Amino acid sequence: MSSVVTKIVIAYKLSPQMSPSELSRYSDELTKDLSRGSRDQARRRLRQIGYSEERVRALVPFQKSGRHTPKVNSIKDLAQSILKNKLRKNGASDEVIDATKDRDITEESNRLQKMRREILTHQKLDPPDHFTPEVILERLQGYRISDSPTEQALADIITMLCMRPAEVTTLRIANGHVMGYAKGRGIDKGEPRKFQLRKNGASDEVIDATKDRDITEESNRLQKMRREILTHQKLDPPDHFTPEVILERLQGYRISDSPTEQALADIITMLCMRPAEVTTLRIANGHVMGYAKGRGIDKGEPRKFRSMEKDEKRACELLTWIQKAITNGILRDPGIPGIKWFNSFLKPYGIKPSDLRKLGANYTAMIHEPENPGQRLNIMREALRHNPRYVSPVEHYARIPYRAIGCEPVHKTPKGSPIVAIPPTSKPKVKNSGLDDIMSAYGEISDDDN
Repeated sequence: MSSVVTKIVIAYKLSPQMSPSELSRYSDELTKDLSRGSRDQARRRLRQIGYSEERVRALVPFQKSGRHTPKVNSIKDLAQSILKNKLRKNGASDEVIDATKDRDITEESNRLQKMRREILTHQKLDPPDHFTPEVILERLQGYRISDSPTEQALADIITMLCMRPAEVTTLRIANGHVMGYAKGRGIDKGEPRKFQLRKNGASDEVIDATKDRDITEESNRLQKMRREILTHQKLDPPDHFTPEVILERLQGYRISDSPTEQALADIITMLCMRPAEVTTLRIANGHVMGYAKGRGIDKGEPRKFRSMEKDEKRACELLTWIQKAITNGILRDPGIPGIKWFNSFLKPYGIKPSDLRKLGANYTAMIHEPENPGQRLNIMREALRHNPRYVSPVEHYARIPYRAIGCEPVHKTPKGSPIVAIPPTSKPKVKNSGLDDIMSAYGEISDDDN
């Protein structure tokens, strides 16, 4: 096994001076035919020829127990099969399904979809005086059900209930719930529950458990409670991590100096990074690559660059500055599992490493001055690098009330537009009830799956 390692090191001209991120590109080639025991031998050989522990892990990563890494061909086949089934279920013809195999057609389709999303995001609707909320509410209060309704009454009631025209005759309200709406998807639309759960990786035991009405109701109750807790969470940042102070520090950093832990925290906030992304993230040509999470066939594709620092060149310089410092041992890698030093650095400020990503998303939206709430959420989604083809869970991120330095939180944006204050939730923390497998199979609450 030592000879195999030596041959690959010589063939690809690898050296102990290369960064872990560069070495990780050759990991698949080196480990594709290695068993667990052979991997241990390969690591020992790499240590003998001068590779550090971090570089050894980059070349020969540890496998998680009980998991099998499928070959590239099987992943491609599975992705194509999933896409084919999804298109057929949505009524696509065989010609359309075959067209998705053409790379040029797929890229053009993706480009048009992206263009449409951007157009919809920037669209503004300026309602006439006749349809302002005050005027509509006044008319609604004046309607008498003993009279015959007019077209104006129909328009007002459609607005009141946010209905599609197709739902006017089917919508029903009862016991605090609405039924008979026109659209839906997945399990809620009537798709076979067993198929949907198995597609999300649920075991047969979990699928059988969903047939029990009591278990399903308890699972739904806990999901609803978790969503409410996430929606009402509020993160009040300390003065040391307000947007003005962070921007001032970012502008003052000189890449000729050695970065500090404070610089690391600021740059993580600037780019809304997870700690695991610090050494892998790359910025180029208006896009970001090397992010930690993703799903579906779009996993790993470049995402739009959006950060607190609007200048892409400056943001790239700061990111590279931090990454080189970690490679050279000046800073420690905050993405290594189980480390506590970064938590200890942030603890005096009352925040955690995961809070920096939330702060960065909200601050980025403030700095880019959105024109409407929809655009604000879209900016946050881009800053968090969520997949634009899926529903982004940005509403689960803590609301950051804007405030001047040294003052109590003021629920206004920098431009002066009011933000409704969210009262702290009084709901207790949800404990593990043994139904986590069922809830994760439903995929209802997936904070960073995108």
